[in-house]
Amino acid sequence: MHKPWYVYVYMTTNEKNGILYVGITNNILQKIVDHKFWLVEGLAKKYGLNTCIYYEFYADMDVAMAREKELKGWSREQKIELLESKNPEWADLKEEIKKLK
Repeated sequence: MHKPWYVYVYMTTNEKNGILYVGITNNILQKIVDHKFWLVEGLAKKYGLNTCIYYEFYADMDVAMAREKELKGWSREQKIELLESKNPEWADLKEEIKKLK
């Protein structure tokens, strides 16, 4: 039996109450490493977005892409409300995500 396949919509930040970035990936563990060590050029590296503070997962790519687009269209206040409903301290979820493998 093979491992289920998921697509993750996630939020990263540079610090509590800092910049929020919404992204999508099918390999969240690799994405965390990329953000943690700024291995890929882009916004994460430019703004120091190295802390994963929120994620959702989906078995359907189209649903995940629609959700990412929806979240990117939200106001900062809406994103913070969603984030803080699950992670009020803006804690780094790296260890929790490692357990997803």
